[in-house]
Amino acid sequence: MFILREENFSLKLMEKVPEPGVDECFLLYQAGAGPNMSMIISNGVKYSPTAVRRGHYNRKAVLSLKSFECNQEYRIVMEDPDFHFDVNVRVLYKLRDAQKYYFCKQMEDGSISDIVKESVRKQNKKWDVSQGWELQNKLEELIEGKLSQYEGVEFRLIVDVTSDGDALKIQKSNRDKVVGIHTSKNMTDQTIAINADKEKVAASEFKLKVEQLKELAFMIKNFGDLGPIVNEHLQGNVDGIELREYIMKSKTDEMNLLKMAMDTDVVTQTEALDKFNAILEGRRFSQTDQQLLGESRKEQEQGERQEEEERQEEQDNDDEREPYINGGFV
Repeated sequence: MFILREENFSLKLMEKVPEPGVDECFLLYQAGAGPNMSMIISNGVKYSPTAVRRGHYNRKAVLSLKSFECNQEYRIVMEDPDFHFDVNVRVLYKLRDAQKYYFCKQMEDGSISDIVKESVRKQNKKWDVSQGWELQNKLEELIEGKLSQYEGVEFRLIVDVTSDGDALKIQKSNRDKVVGIHTSKNMTDQTIAINADKEKVAASEFKLKVEQLKELAFMIKNFGDLGPIVNEHLQGNVDGIELREYIMKSKTDEMNLLKMAMDTDVVTQTEALDKFNAILEGRRFSQTDQQLLGESRKEQEQGERQEEEERQEEQDNDDEREPYINGGFV
């Protein structure tokens, strides 16, 4: 393939060493002697005629140094014979070592095409629509392996594998299904996680409400209608003075209602008197209620005593300051 022509060679006295053309080289050799008795003559390089004659070369091969290309297209049938792959194979090659190529295995016209065709045909009915990349890698491996037998030649291989139109639609559909499955799974996992958090919050809130209702029920059981206000007092939302004022107002309201009932003869004087005493004595409250009311009373009494002491102190100060008239005290 790279050998353009071969001819006999001799270099007589006073003759110059021949020079090959651009993109060519000469291989001088002794017939039947092998690569050790050969010499390369390159374009643009000067060689000694004496050194060439000493080699006793009697044959000359003209070899091309140009780059060549083999471009072929094939069709590989898939496992499903209704679909196929379109395959394009490009092989770029040029001579790198003329001596090694000439004395080793030489390429013939059609050698590369035969290698590519054989490698491609072996792949029929072995691959499905999702294995385009695997097929491409396999072809590259096979073709490069077979081309390596030609020593002294530099190869560059380009393999392109694509699915036919209908197979591409199936491939895209399968890819969309996989993506949809993963997306759905991720969304489901996220929803489950969110719902789990909501369930934890709801359970916590429900537990808190149950505890609050238990506390309120306990207060109502022990303090009757005053249960809610006592509960607020225990939680620190109402101080002792406010609690006492609330209770006193409640007693006053009850006494007013009782007086109205007595005036209208709804209850007898004896019944009214017993009820008045019960309200005044606080018998409707439990021991805990009495304790809380006692604490609130102590707070109020302490405040009243402090106010009384402040008033007494101001009065004592006023008594000490008697009026002074006409140079003396009156």
